[in-house]
Amino acid sequence: MPDARLSRLADALDLPVTALAAVRAPGRVNLIGEHVDYNDGVVLPMAIDRDTLVAWTVRSDTRSTARSLDLPGLVECDADGSRGPAWGAFVPAAAAAAVALGAAPVALDLAIGSTVPAGGGLSSSAALSVALVLAHCT
Repeated sequence: MPDARLSRLADALDLPVTALAAVRAPGRVNLIGEHVDYNDGVVLPMAIDRDTLVAWTVRSDTRSTARSLDLPGLVECDADGSRGPAWGAFVPAAAAAAVALGAAPVALDLAIGSTVPAGGGLSSSAALSVALVLAHCT
């Protein structure tokens, strides 16, 4: 069964679903270890059935925008991630990370939907970050 969020993402970008470019990043839970991986401890993460979807369309200027299906507001930043508002810091940070990885700066209109609960210990921030970087590198 197709994910109903794809239709909502397409509507947010004013595109038909068939024209969507989209990526998915799952949330995760650590079965063993928590906050020990950066101290050379053992961690066993596992992807879960909750995810973040990011859909986009390329823009012709140097600005990127992002809107969430789940939260109000619009994020605007430079395509290379050099400037953006503090409350939407994931978008310019992902753009800057993609450029650091060798991707050319690209201005995108982004729409984001997630089933990973924020603050639930299921790596919603990591899922969002991965999906945004993938969108900027694709």
